[in-house]
Amino acid sequence: MYAEVFSFWNVDTWEARRIYSIRFKAPVNSMVFSPDGKILATGINASRVFLWEAETGTLLRILTGLSNRAYSVAFSPDGKTLASRTDGVSDTVN
Repeated sequence: MYAEVFSFWNVDTWEARRIYSIRFKAPVNSMVFSPDGKILATGINASRVFLWEAETGTLLRILTGLSNRAYSVAFSPDGKTLASRTDGVSDTVN
């Protein structure tokens, strides 16, 4: 198990706003907020993407079935599509 610590900073004051410690079975490679700031997506080395409620840190959903480890994740500008990059393949979730 890997203990990952996520820190969110206020860029005006550089003070930590929220800190979460979450245990994963593999290291986290990428994380991104949805355009509205409500969802945090994390891509890990275990072919999964986790979706979190950004304000509380509550796990909303685990996306499985990726072709390989999720190296990066990105939301579309409208927030309706999430893409993940794996080993040479892109997976898209609407």
